[in-house]
Amino acid sequence: MADYSLVLVHNPYCQALQDFEKIAAIVRSTAPDIEVFIVGHDHIGSVTRKQAARHPSFIFSPGELSVFSPRRGHVAAGRPIPKLEQMRMMQSAGVSTPDFTEWTEDGVIDEARFGPVVIVKSGAPFTSHGQNVFLVKTRAIATLAASQGAAWRAGAPWIVQQFIMPVDGRAHNYRVLNLLGENLFSICKRSHQANGPVSDYDDLMTGYVHHAVARLSRVETTFADDEDVLETARSVEKAFGDIPLRGCDIVRDGATGRCFVLEVNPGGNTWVFSKPEACERMRRQLGVDDLAARFNSFERAAQALIRATRARAV
Repeated sequence: MADYSLVLVHNPYCQALQDFEKIAAIVRSTAPDIEVFIVGHDHIGSVTRKQAARHPSFIFSPGELSVFSPRRGHVAAGRPIPKLEQMRMMQSAGVSTPDFTEWTEDGVIDEARFGPVVIVKSGAPFTSHGQNVFLVKTRAIATLAASQGAAWRAGAPWIVQQFIMPVDGRAHNYRVLNLLGENLFSICKRSHQANGPVSDYDDLMTGYVHHAVARLSRVETTFADDEDVLETARSVEKAFGDIPLRGCDIVRDGATGRCFVLEVNPGGNTWVFSKPEACERMRRQLGVDDLAARFNSFERAAQALIRATRARAV
């Protein structure tokens, strides 16, 4: 007889159903005290709602709940969070994140605080893949704003963020997929192009490849199991405990070796194992047939969900 219910809320546009079925099978075989249900996020799921409510329940949804609404249970669901709010949440929780401030047109950015170059980016919640992210010399932020026009300056909010300089001038970015504190997948993308000294570039750093636009140059993609990177990804649990799935973007300071979380992509579309075109491209880049095998990802996911169900179900 089960003591708990675990409800996995599935979005077919972001997660393959068979992935959730594999995870559910592992939970059923290793945790007989947990009854597992899978339901579509856009289904009412009347039978599931009724059956799951017989026990204290934990509801896991990578993204926002749509039509499905549980009768009872602790809901851990993803949601888009504006970048500025993410940074503030991480800073308040003590997560290592680069120094930042909100930019205003009449504001002055202190070069002594932020250094000679900064990242300037849109705080809008749905930007990705380097969209509206600029590297600029700190003294030239107003020049950047003027070059983008009045509509850009009126957009809100814009964020000035400390730029983390890589060790060898090659732009890099770690992506760690973290579920409820458990790391499921970790890679590093590193540009083949080495940048010259900052002094070699104009005020708008034209031609400099940084972490947000490394995808536009040739990159080397490898699995990453650096323990300090993985521990940094685990630390985001302190700030985002009820955002269950996080695609953590992390960089390493070339001078100090310290790792910094740039953002956590909390909306639920980071389930790397499922999207056909993206999966095929990632498999080619890594030279593997199974993206989940390297980190035993589905077993790790099942164990994280078992722990969360036993600890949080209501």
